[in-house]
Amino acid sequence: MSAPLEVSAALLNSRLVKASVSDPELVEAYMSGAIRTKGPSRPPNPLNRHSRRLTARFNRKWQRSPDRAASVKRRRMLGGSSSLPDTIRHHYTEGERAALAVVAGEVKHHGVCDLPLDRIAAVAGVSRTTVQNALREARARGHVIVEPRPRKGQKNLTNLVHVSSKEWLAWLKRGPSLARSIGFKTFHPTKNQDQKTIAGTCQGAENGHDHASGDGAKGLRNRERRRSRAQPAMAKEVHRG
Repeated sequence: MSAPLEVSAALLNSRLVKASVSDPELVEAYMSGAIRTKGPSRPPNPLNRHSRRLTARFNRKWQRSPDRAASVKRRRMLGGSSSLPDTIRHHYTEGERAALAVVAGEVKHHGVCDLPLDRIAAVAGVSRTTVQNALREARARGHVIVEPRPRKGQKNLTNLVHVSSKEWLAWLKRGPSLARSIGFKTFHPTKNQDQKTIAGTCQGAENGHDHASGDGAKGLRNRERRRSRAQPAMAKEVHRG
């Protein structure tokens, strides 16, 4: 058994000790340390179980790729793409370059990236933490600007990511568009030949119509001239008769 605890003079002079107690022996035992005090017993709170259920329901679940091989393929493809200029890409890892490639594609199409972190991570084939590290590093180096969109009393909107690096913006502007393929127009010799044949036939028909109409007008003028010449001759014969 442990040694009895020493009671301070302040505790002995307090109102708790001087108050009338029904059992003075029990008070003496507590004061001498023979009996240890216990914490107050509290009834179980029914809200604790409900709060645990809500926490388990709305707790963030870690994102897992359903196809690990496909995610690795997307990460390597986007990480090795030309979405970042050579003077910037060496600051980031392969996974971070893949995440920034998705951001660069959205900026090129819409001028700003408003995708959530989970969506960027899923498209790039990386984790949510890798996307956060990439944006944090790019923000620290002045390559991007992250604009938060908080809403009072509601769930915050996704952050807006703007590309602030002039070199990166010029690179995206000069680079090929992601919405259309690279290269010349596709030619189909058969289709072009058919179009040329149809165009030639239509042109020939128009020329033939013009030629026929021209011949008809010329013949009409000749007939009118012959009639005008024949009328004086007929008048002379009638006068002689």
